[in-house]
Amino acid sequence: MDLQARVSDVIADELAVPVAQLTAESRFHDDYGLDEFGIAELVLRVNEEFGADLSFADVEAVSTVRDLVDLVVRRTPRSTPHP
Repeated sequence: MDLQARVSDVIADELAVPVAQLTAESRFHDDYGLDEFGIAELVLRVNEEFGADLSFADVEAVSTVRDLVDLVVRRTPRSTPHP
């Protein structure tokens, strides 16, 4: 499974929605009701799962699934083991 698919799986799990329901343009606030704290929790989980080095400042730049996936792909060490 590639990194983008793995990130999508984590997002779906955290939001408690089927991964098939996510789209790249799904908006965390508008579509799932997440506020900044919810997004921060999601970012923390992503950091734990992938060894990404995302900060709380990054949370402000994240509004869609694509935003988070792209950010994780850019910031995750390439040596991240697959589960």
